[in-house]
Amino acid sequence: MAEKAMLCIDIILQGVMSKPFLYDKFHLDCQDPHIRRKAFTDIAVQVNNYNYRMNNNCEPCTGNDVRSMWNTLLNDYKEARKEMWNDKSGDGLKAHDYPYKQEMSFMQRHVLSSLNLNNGMYSSFYSSSKYI
Repeated sequence: MAEKAMLCIDIILQGVMSKPFLYDKFHLDCQDPHIRRKAFTDIAVQVNNYNYRMNNNCEPCTGNDVRSMWNTLLNDYKEARKEMWNDKSGDGLKAHDYPYKQEMSFMQRHVLSSLNLNNGMYSSFYSSSKYI
């Protein structure tokens, strides 16, 4: 993605957050590739408009660029949550250096349910104050 538009993470996160079907697997439109593609393209337009207003001289990004960045952000967030989950209680809460922890907090419920369903430990994990 050489010289692509500066992918403004906060714009991408706000765009995704406003479109639950991009992250909520139980949303009716989650599996519709046309709706998802259009949503990522719409977010790319917002990023490009921002870059234009800020006089960033770079090549416009595409919906695929935004989707790729979202997937990277989501995977990094899941990995950070998994590391936190794997900490032993006697170790104390370690600081996990995930730079977008606060911005991605809207995903907590979705990531927790995914991790818990995989581990068969939904109620004990979700109710633990360490992870909320």
